[in-house]
Amino acid sequence: MKCVIPGINLKVFGRAVHSLARIGDELYVEPSSAGVSFRTVNSSRSAFSSFVFAPGFFSYYDSGGQPKTTADTDEDCVRCKVAMKGCVNVFKNIASLEKSVDKCKLCLDDDEAKFIIQLSCKHGIIKTYNLCFIECETLQAVYDKSTCPHHFTSQSRLLSEVVVNFQLNQEEVTFHTAPDKITVRNYVEDEPDPAKAIHTELTLQADEFDEYLISEEVEITFCLKELRAVLGFTEPVNLPISAFFSEPGSPIIIIVENSPLFEANFVFATLSQGNNNNDRSTAANASMNKAAAKPSQKTATPSIETTRRISSFHSNILATTSSALQNGSSSARSNSPSTSKPLEKPLPTPGPSMPVRQKEVTPGPSLSQSRCDSFRQDSSSDNAISPRTGSPVPKKAKFIFQRCFNATFNPESIPGYGVVLASDSDEED
Repeated sequence: MKCVIPGINLKVFGRAVHSLARIGDELYVEPSSAGVSFRTVNSSRSAFSSFVFAPGFFSYYDSGGQPKTTADTDEDCVRCKVAMKGCVNVFKNIASLEKSVDKCKLCLDDDEAKFIIQLSCKHGIIKTYNLCFIECETLQAVYDKSTCPHHFTSQSRLLSEVVVNFQLNQEEVTFHTAPDKITVRNYVEDEPDPAKAIHTELTLQADEFDEYLISEEVEITFCLKELRAVLGFTEPVNLPISAFFSEPGSPIIIIVENSPLFEANFVFATLSQGNNNNDRSTAANASMNKAAAKPSQKTATPSIETTRRISSFHSNILATTSSALQNGSSSARSNSPSTSKPLEKPLPTPGPSMPVRQKEVTPGPSLSQSRCDSFRQDSSSDNAISPRTGSPVPKKAKFIFQRCFNATFNPESIPGYGVVLASDSDEED
């Protein structure tokens, strides 16, 4: 397969890839004589999406099949799947595609098993992406819109204004259709505490739609994430949305068409619900009993992983608490006065609570000599008191400061200290 997308259509193709990426993780590529289709399905097989681009969408298109006279021309085409993440990275910046890219070339190389995307940018810059693919069978969902009795068509902007009112973490949405209106509300499972749950409800009249063919009341619930994927593609291109559905439990089919260039089909599974009040009340009672039984089951048999998380969480709390207690005790110790180890802490500074007596120093022995003498005199007994702090001096301090007890060296005691061996030289003029 070889095809070339002009720059004017490249923005639409990039949005289609992003819409497919919000549904599935793999992109199925299937070329044919009628065009090339890009399809995907989610992991739970509850949502299917397909984009079919006709040959008129491309400036050049070759499916790669051998020319034959029969209808078996498409049998020779390569059917493969590639990783969706790689395709999204190619068309990551959609806003700049139309301005910076002149054309895009798509090619399936069967010999090397690569899906080649080549972007011809301005100023002669060419970007080439080689994505490995795996050959596979055709991916197709079984659905028929002609069997759906209910149908409506609306502008994408109308549904976008409705969806924006729901929270981002909302998973399902319910469409309660009637012959004259549609009520859209968020789906709350098992009805928790009404004071904690957020209920959002909007009503759309029949005259707000382009086409409205609903003959009876029907309530369908499907995933809101897939609906946002549809609106993410249709709102920028300003295309209408057509929805076909029949009853709860049957799939809802959403079609976006821009004939004759391309067509997009979205098939979403719906939630099965009772059609009468008795079935609804039975389902509500069952859900309430189920919700009431859930706490006891979780409390009785917690999982191993949950137990490990709880134990590690408690250990972290204990570690944090112990460190906080240690910090608090250390701060308390620093704030309280301590006199047990006066030699390991700095001396207290003079202040109002500690008067300092000033004493004049008279000529005599040096100051260090007098301090050592007094210290040696006080250390003769085991209960020696430090003259500076007034606290008992430990025995370890006596051993460390043993040299302080010796007499201070006096150079005048050396014999011959006063003999002058060489007189001072005369001062220079």
